[in-house]
Amino acid sequence: MLVVIPTDGFDVGIAMYRNRFIYARSVGTVVVRSDDGKGGTWAGATDNLKKGYCPVFCRDCDYSGNKELIKRSAIPTGDDWDGKIAIPNESGSGPGTVIQISLFDNQ
Repeated sequence: MLVVIPTDGFDVGIAMYRNRFIYARSVGTVVVRSDDGKGGTWAGATDNLKKGYCPVFCRDCDYSGNKELIKRSAIPTGDDWDGKIAIPNESGSGPGTVIQISLFDNQ
């Protein structure tokens, strides 16, 4: 059992473990910039892509990590993306509900 005490200092392992819960509770996540093969953004996004917690939207630009994440099935977005995504309806068929991803609201 992992016990995290709020007054403890930062720990990379605990942060990476916590990220799984964040991805699992998310409608989608957005990668703005990632290095290829290193860093917390890379580790979290690739783990999420493997486990399928939620869709990964990735800015399609010249950053090496972004290009590689898109190759690994992250959904490319451009600078003109408005943040809207379609969530499939509960039956899995027919049109989905279009929502705006919010960085601040609890979905």
